[in-house]
Amino acid sequence: MQGAWLSRSERVTDCRDAKDNQYLELALASGASIIIGGDADLLVPHPWRGVGILSPAAYLTEVSA
Repeated sequence: MQGAWLSRSERVTDCRDAKDNQYLELALASGASIIIGGDADLLVPHPWRGVGILSPAAYLTEVSA
């Protein structure tokens, strides 16, 4: 199986930590519906442009409900 490369479809500057914008850009480019992570700065804009941004614990709570 070959991996796929994604190109940024759009530059994003919405996260308060500029280093985390790359994850938002990846979510846009891949059509992701959710980002799971523990970075406090990345969790702030939840939901962001229709993409849920949840901590692992919040995600597990949501999927087990």
